[in-house]
Amino acid sequence: MLFHKIKKIKNNESVSISISKSHVKGKENSYILDATNSAGEKIGLAIFFMNDKFGYLMNIIIQDKSYLGQGLGSAMLESLEDFLFLKGIKKINGSFIPTIDDNMGYTYDSAFKLYYTHGYEFDDDDFYGTSISKHLTKLNDKNSSLITQKELQ
Repeated sequence: MLFHKIKKIKNNESVSISISKSHVKGKENSYILDATNSAGEKIGLAIFFMNDKFGYLMNIIIQDKSYLGQGLGSAMLESLEDFLFLKGIKKINGSFIPTIDDNMGYTYDSAFKLYYTHGYEFDDDDFYGTSISKHLTKLNDKNSSLITQKELQ
């Protein structure tokens, strides 16, 4: 684990958000963000990549639909941005698919609102969906920090 935060969401529940190295074949700089509820159940995840210039967000997925509209997506996105900022990354790019898919736990409108609320810029739609980008200028949570090797022991 490289990053861990406890975030309160709208229903006043504490959610654990952690970021770990992922093992996506052919992508050595891939990471996964996991969100778990107070019972230890996985309720959300995000997959992203990074290099020395920018991060690329593939997806934010709310796995438990009872958490839709509760601020879980915002908590996950803010944690991901803080992790990238602490790693020295100052820009995040990504895309989301402009279709309604209730099986994934979000819709186009809710995804658009999430990114818009967090200051993302939108580019033209392409084959991969709607492109998004944001320059990271500060931490969302001034108490954010990377986990050190000593803390892992």
